[in-house]
Amino acid sequence: MKTSATSIGACLACAAALALAPAGSARAQEPVAHETMLVLDASGSMWGRIGERSKIEIARETADAVLGGLPAQTSLGLVAYGHRREGDCGDIEILAAPRPGAGPDLAARIQSIVPRGKTPLTDAVRQAAEALGYTDAKATIVLVTDGIETCDADPCALGAALEAAGVDLTVHVVGFGLSDEEGRQVACLAEETGGAYLDARNADDLRLALAQTVAAPAAPPPAASLPEARLAFENPVPEGTRFEIAVEGPGGRFDHLHIARPDMRDGDYLRTVRLDPDGGPVRAIAPGEVGAYELRYYFREGAAIIARAPLDVVEARVGFDAPEEVAQGTQVRVGWKGPGAPRDDIQIARPGAAPADAVFSARVPPDRGPVTLDAPVEPGDYVLRYYSAEDGEILGETPIAVVPTPVVIAAPEAVSAGAAFTVAWQGPGAIRDLIRIARPGAPETEELGFGRLGGASGPIRMSAPVEPGDYELRYWSGASREVLAATTLVVMPALVSLAPPERVMGGARFAVAWQGPGAPRDEIHLVRPGADAGAYLAFGRIQPDGRAIALDAPLEPGDYELRYWSGEGRAVLATASLTVEPAQATLTPDAKVKAGEPFSVSWTGPGGPRDDLQIAHPGAADGESLAATRLPPDGRAVTLRAPAEPGAYELRYWSGANRGVVARVPLAVD
Repeated sequence: MKTSATSIGACLACAAALALAPAGSARAQEPVAHETMLVLDASGSMWGRIGERSKIEIARETADAVLGGLPAQTSLGLVAYGHRREGDCGDIEILAAPRPGAGPDLAARIQSIVPRGKTPLTDAVRQAAEALGYTDAKATIVLVTDGIETCDADPCALGAALEAAGVDLTVHVVGFGLSDEEGRQVACLAEETGGAYLDARNADDLRLALAQTVAAPAAPPPAASLPEARLAFENPVPEGTRFEIAVEGPGGRFDHLHIARPDMRDGDYLRTVRLDPDGGPVRAIAPGEVGAYELRYYFREGAAIIARAPLDVVEARVGFDAPEEVAQGTQVRVGWKGPGAPRDDIQIARPGAAPADAVFSARVPPDRGPVTLDAPVEPGDYVLRYYSAEDGEILGETPIAVVPTPVVIAAPEAVSAGAAFTVAWQGPGAIRDLIRIARPGAPETEELGFGRLGGASGPIRMSAPVEPGDYELRYWSGASREVLAATTLVVMPALVSLAPPERVMGGARFAVAWQGPGAPRDEIHLVRPGADAGAYLAFGRIQPDGRAIALDAPLEPGDYELRYWSGEGRAVLATASLTVEPAQATLTPDAKVKAGEPFSVSWTGPGGPRDDLQIAHPGAADGESLAATRLPPDGRAVTLRAPAEPGAYELRYWSGANRGVVARVPLAVD
């Protein structure tokens, strides 16, 4: 069952007719647990900016201000995730177990944390709970995250499991710069355990949220001193639609409205709605099922319901289940109710636009399931609409606000030609969004390289162009096909060289030392001089650890060329010469070989890792054999079993890399 949640920030507002509600009784507020664990998001997205500063800078400053001033008796520990490795869902570290007076030390440790990786917040909270011994003792966890789970785990399921198994565990969640939809995906950790969800949009919000959760709150005032509140709205309300509430009350920063069933205890709810900090009306979404509900004013300071009013939800012909606002350029999932005819659409459009003038639309599915729409890139007021193809009319609509999302690209100022580099970013992150590389001043459609953002939760890896010069990194919205932000990138000449042996025997394996960009798709190619760029006779993929590349020489002697190939730029960056000498091999079997019995063969030859010794009929095609054994790398003699029938046979040295015979000798089997 869900319990309380809290938010900080603004909400859209309107007003309606009055429904007066009496003050409710106060519930005792639990004090902060004796031991508290702070779980800090240090994933790559913490490099995103709020205003002129990165979120990690704000978090460090806030930690110093709040943790440094904690009372000596506050017992606090620290867990961080995503701070050591990129792309590793196991990058979770308990930096300090809880102890009294640890606040200043933990604040200092946070100053040295560098965001890098993914967001395994569910497992991080689980490990924090286990470190606190939550099944045996009262405990509190405060999760500060700027993103949602990215490691295939379910925070809501974890919240339910912790609540079921814990003695008295409370999880508070601070959403740092999350959208409303993202906040709903992590708030359940708090809701399931009786904690608070705090929506922090800036440095002041984050400081207040930490003070409310990490520091022990003051005791609530007695019930007699609780303020009064009034709620006014039009009743009844069609299912799944938005309705407007005029609110009179204390307007505390953490106060909010609950929509609940009448039988739910105070503090439990189905939905929670933030108040307008300016005291204006509030918009809420009615439940999607017809029935009797209750609207409640939750007074955070007293942990009490101080106003309540009946809410009657009635059937609607057309309705929507969608967030009140969506970030520009992202996607929004919309549940709907309506006729469901084969050609009907759910649209997003400007208010008052003609039925044919939707910004985006999606056909309603036969199973009446939700649809997914692209949000416009231009912020502003829009409507979700149900379009009936048969009537050519809009049957119903509901407002939706498209809110701006800071779009930031953070990359090195200069990189070597063809090198891999990391790009941190903040923006819509929609499924078709890209970071593109282009020449300054080039058309918005130019793309010399790209990194895909859809589904990415942290920095992405890209490869620089192979041609030195000035470039731009551009945030490209796949929905609007527009550039939302850009930053400069200088590509410097790269030092690229190859160091193979001067001469090598045909069919032999040899090593090529190299220096170069080392990008993920870079290769070393073995070619004939004059061959087309990208063509090869053999190749080896460049390894990120810089170790030499092993290649197999061709059997045909002559002059060859080794090339450093940039997979991203599809260009040759360096070459080196290689002379292949004629392959030589000797095979010396035992003097007497009896039918069906083992015999030994001494040999010399290229010694390639896939070379074989074969027995074949004279005149059989190369590669056809009666028996074969792999030649050992140390050159020792090998043992084969002779054919069961006496007669004339042939021993062959087979080059596995080149699929050719290097040497052959007769074999008489008695």
